[in-house]
Amino acid sequence: MKIWKKFYRLGFLKVSFETTFTEQSITGLDPRYREGGLIYNGPPQKVYEPALEVGLGSGEDALVDRVVFELVQYPAPNFRYLQFTRLNVNGWIVAARLTEDKVFGFDAPNSWDKNYLHLAYPGMSGVFEPVYFKVLAHKKQDLMVVWAEEESDRRIVVKGMVIDARMTSVPNHLILAKPASAALR
Repeated sequence: MKIWKKFYRLGFLKVSFETTFTEQSITGLDPRYREGGLIYNGPPQKVYEPALEVGLGSGEDALVDRVVFELVQYPAPNFRYLQFTRLNVNGWIVAARLTEDKVFGFDAPNSWDKNYLHLAYPGMSGVFEPVYFKVLAHKKQDLMVVWAEEESDRRIVVKGMVIDARMTSVPNHLILAKPASAALR
Protein backbone atom coordinates (compact mmCIF):
# COMPACT_ATOMS: atom_id res chain seq x y z
CA MET A 1 0.00 0.00 0.00
CA LYS A 2 1.41 3.39 -0.98
CA ILE A 3 1.99 6.20 1.49
CA TRP A 4 0.93 9.43 -0.21
CA LYS A 5 3.13 12.18 1.21
CA LYS A 6 6.19 14.12 0.10
CA PHE A 7 8.76 13.48 2.88
CA TYR A 8 9.56 10.48 5.08
CA ARG A 9 11.69 10.27 8.21
CA LEU A 10 15.17 8.82 7.78
CA GLY A 11 17.27 9.11 10.95
CA PHE A 12 17.64 12.79 11.82
CA LEU A 13 16.54 13.87 8.33
CA LYS A 14 13.51 13.55 6.07
CA VAL A 15 13.83 12.28 2.49
CA SER A 16 11.76 12.43 -0.69
CA PHE A 17 12.33 11.01 -4.16
CA GLU A 18 11.72 13.57 -6.91
CA THR A 19 11.36 12.96 -10.64
CA THR A 20 11.66 15.97 -12.94
CA PHE A 21 10.28 16.21 -16.46
CA THR A 22 10.84 18.86 -19.12
CA GLU A 23 8.49 20.12 -21.80
CA GLN A 24 5.70 17.69 -21.07
CA SER A 25 2.60 17.87 -19.02
CA ILE A 26 2.14 15.35 -16.25
CA THR A 27 -1.23 13.75 -16.94
CA GLY A 28 -2.86 10.41 -16.37
CA LEU A 29 -1.42 9.86 -12.88
CA ASP A 30 -3.36 8.43 -9.99
CA PRO A 31 -5.41 11.35 -8.52
CA ARG A 32 -3.76 10.75 -5.14
CA TYR A 33 -0.55 12.32 -6.50
CA ARG A 34 -2.36 15.66 -6.83
CA GLU A 35 -4.43 15.20 -3.65
CA GLY A 36 -1.25 14.49 -1.67
CA GLY A 37 0.59 17.52 -3.06
CA LEU A 38 3.03 15.26 -4.91
CA ILE A 39 2.91 17.15 -8.21
CA TYR A 40 4.73 20.42 -8.78
CA ASN A 41 3.50 22.12 -11.94
CA GLY A 42 6.76 24.07 -12.48
CA PRO A 43 8.47 24.57 -14.90
CA PRO A 44 9.98 22.14 -14.56
CA GLN A 45 7.26 19.60 -13.89
CA LYS A 46 8.04 17.44 -10.83
CA VAL A 47 6.52 14.38 -9.23
CA TYR A 48 7.35 13.30 -5.70
CA GLU A 49 7.23 9.51 -5.50
CA PRO A 50 5.02 7.85 -2.89
CA ALA A 51 6.62 5.35 -0.52
CA LEU A 52 5.66 1.71 -0.40
CA GLU A 53 7.34 1.11 2.92
CA VAL A 54 8.82 3.17 5.74
CA GLY A 55 10.76 1.30 8.40
CA LEU A 56 12.32 3.13 11.31
CA GLY A 57 14.98 0.83 12.71
CA SER A 58 12.98 -2.36 13.02
CA GLY A 59 13.21 -6.00 12.08
CA GLU A 60 16.50 -7.64 11.19
CA ASP A 61 18.07 -4.23 10.43
CA ALA A 62 17.23 -2.74 13.83
CA LEU A 63 19.74 0.10 13.40
CA VAL A 64 18.80 0.97 9.82
CA ASP A 65 15.94 3.23 8.79
CA ARG A 66 14.61 2.57 5.29
CA VAL A 67 12.19 4.06 2.82
CA VAL A 68 11.12 2.16 -0.29
CA PHE A 69 9.96 4.35 -3.17
CA GLU A 70 8.03 3.13 -6.18
CA LEU A 71 8.93 5.19 -9.24
CA VAL A 72 6.16 6.68 -11.30
CA GLN A 73 5.63 4.96 -14.65
CA TYR A 74 5.94 7.83 -17.06
CA PRO A 75 7.86 8.48 -20.27
CA ALA A 76 11.53 9.41 -19.96
CA PRO A 77 12.15 11.51 -16.87
CA ASN A 78 14.78 14.18 -17.25
CA PHE A 79 16.25 13.95 -13.73
CA ARG A 80 15.75 11.97 -10.55
CA TYR A 81 16.81 13.25 -7.13
CA LEU A 82 16.87 12.28 -3.52
CA GLN A 83 15.83 15.40 -1.66
CA PHE A 84 16.75 15.74 2.01
CA THR A 85 15.35 18.22 4.51
CA ARG A 86 15.81 18.81 8.22
CA LEU A 87 13.83 16.82 10.74
CA ASN A 88 14.88 19.25 13.50
CA VAL A 89 15.23 22.85 12.35
CA ASN A 90 17.40 23.82 15.34
CA GLY A 91 20.48 21.79 14.41
CA TRP A 92 23.58 22.48 12.31
CA ILE A 93 23.93 19.97 9.45
CA VAL A 94 26.53 19.36 6.73
CA ALA A 95 27.10 16.46 4.32
CA ALA A 96 30.16 14.84 2.75
CA ARG A 97 31.22 11.97 0.55
CA LEU A 98 34.41 9.92 0.64
CA THR A 99 35.30 10.98 -2.92
CA GLU A 100 34.90 14.72 -2.30
CA ASP A 101 37.19 17.01 -0.33
CA LYS A 102 34.71 19.56 1.07
CA VAL A 103 31.51 19.39 3.08
CA PHE A 104 28.36 20.53 1.30
CA GLY A 105 24.65 21.12 1.80
CA PHE A 106 22.53 22.74 4.48
CA ASP A 107 24.92 24.76 6.72
CA ALA A 108 28.13 24.28 4.72
CA PRO A 109 29.78 27.58 3.68
CA ASN A 110 29.17 26.82 -0.02
CA SER A 111 25.49 25.84 0.40
CA TRP A 112 22.87 27.84 -1.48
CA ASP A 113 19.92 26.24 0.33
CA LYS A 114 19.88 25.88 4.12
CA ASN A 115 16.66 23.83 4.15
CA TYR A 116 17.02 21.28 1.36
CA LEU A 117 19.72 19.16 -0.26
CA HIS A 118 19.12 17.60 -3.70
CA LEU A 119 21.36 14.71 -4.71
CA ALA A 120 21.11 13.19 -8.18
CA TYR A 121 19.98 9.59 -8.34
CA PRO A 122 21.76 7.45 -9.24
CA GLY A 123 24.46 10.02 -10.06
CA MET A 124 27.01 10.31 -12.84
CA SER A 125 28.60 6.92 -12.12
CA GLY A 126 25.26 5.13 -12.36
CA VAL A 127 25.48 4.06 -8.70
CA PHE A 128 24.38 6.28 -5.81
CA GLU A 129 27.44 7.10 -3.74
CA PRO A 130 26.80 7.00 0.02
CA VAL A 131 26.53 10.39 1.68
CA TYR A 132 27.50 11.10 5.26
CA PHE A 133 25.76 13.70 7.42
CA LYS A 134 26.89 15.42 10.59
CA VAL A 135 24.42 17.18 12.86
CA LEU A 136 25.13 19.28 15.92
CA ALA A 137 22.12 20.04 18.07
CA HIS A 138 21.78 20.73 21.77
CA LYS A 139 25.58 20.36 22.19
CA LYS A 140 25.38 16.78 20.86
CA GLN A 141 26.96 15.46 17.66
CA ASP A 142 25.56 12.65 15.51
CA LEU A 143 26.82 11.12 12.27
CA MET A 144 24.69 9.25 9.78
CA VAL A 145 25.35 7.48 6.50
CA VAL A 146 22.69 7.26 3.76
CA TRP A 147 22.82 4.95 0.77
CA ALA A 148 20.33 4.02 -1.94
CA GLU A 149 19.96 1.18 -4.39
CA GLU A 150 17.52 -0.27 -6.87
CA GLU A 151 15.55 -3.15 -5.46
CA SER A 152 13.85 -3.75 -8.82
CA ASP A 153 13.10 -1.84 -12.00
CA ARG A 154 10.74 0.58 -10.29
CA ARG A 155 11.69 0.34 -6.62
CA ILE A 156 14.41 2.38 -4.95
CA VAL A 157 15.42 1.62 -1.36
CA VAL A 158 16.95 4.47 0.64
CA LYS A 159 18.63 3.49 3.91
CA GLY A 160 20.09 5.55 6.72
CA MET A 161 22.01 4.58 9.81
CA VAL A 162 23.44 6.60 12.68
CA ILE A 163 27.12 5.65 12.93
CA ASP A 164 30.14 6.00 15.17
CA ALA A 165 33.16 7.58 13.46
CA ARG A 166 35.46 5.16 15.32
CA MET A 167 33.73 2.12 13.84
CA THR A 168 33.44 3.00 10.16
CA SER A 169 35.15 5.08 7.49
CA VAL A 170 33.77 8.61 7.66
CA PRO A 171 35.15 11.43 5.50
CA ASN A 172 37.80 13.19 7.59
CA HIS A 173 36.66 16.61 6.37
CA LEU A 174 33.21 15.84 7.81
CA ILE A 175 34.65 14.90 11.19
CA LEU A 176 36.65 18.17 11.26
CA ALA A 177 33.74 20.38 10.09
CA LYS A 178 32.46 22.84 12.72
CA PRO A 179 29.83 25.55 12.73
CA ALA A 180 30.89 29.17 12.64
CA SER A 181 28.74 29.93 15.69
CA ALA A 182 30.22 28.87 19.01
CA ALA A 183 26.71 28.53 20.44
CA LEU A 184 26.17 25.26 18.54
CA ARG A 185 29.45 23.59 19.48
